[in-house]
Amino acid sequence: MLEMKKGRDLPFEEVQRIYETEWSAIGFEDDYQEQEYKKDGLEQLRTFHAAMMESLPKILEQEKGFELDLENNVIVKGRIDQINSLEGSLGRKDVEIVDYKTGKPRKDSEAKKDLQLSIYAIAVKEILELNPVRLVFHYLQNNQRQETTRDAKQLDEAQNMVQEVAAEIRAGEFAAKPGFQCRGCAYKPICPAFEEALAAGV
Repeated sequence: MLEMKKGRDLPFEEVQRIYETEWSAIGFEDDYQEQEYKKDGLEQLRTFHAAMMESLPKILEQEKGFELDLENNVIVKGRIDQINSLEGSLGRKDVEIVDYKTGKPRKDSEAKKDLQLSIYAIAVKEILELNPVRLVFHYLQNNQRQETTRDAKQLDEAQNMVQEVAAEIRAGEFAAKPGFQCRGCAYKPICPAFEEALAAGV
């Protein structure tokens, strides 16, 4: 990606070599599962590389770490996958923020409310003094882009949400939210919410 950032062509053979070198076999159930994931990852990388070589974005930042200072001594730390300049736009500081995803695409309604993208937009505005006019989830599985935006009201709401979560953490308030995700949870035997549900016959 560093070569792409410099605007240079990067042969896929070199990309594949890096992929093979950096691949880790840790975490897979068996050799078959590992090889299937490895093969799928390589195909995703091949498709992504072809798309990038066809139309290289003007990359300003990659893996950009940040520390965002908010009110009430709240500090949010993060890392943005990629920030691209939008040279054709009216504003010289207009950019798009790209977050790469390996999972399945989200619903548009979820992308519009995603807190992570909102925090990225705030960080880019406040720290880098750039204008994030477009926020993008780039799904590597199908090489599709899901674009969304944030207005000032949405960014204010995101900051309020961060403040609420921070206040709950400081107060030690971690109320359980039982749901479908609890079915396979290993902590059921010590979960007060699960005990309450059993007692209620739910």
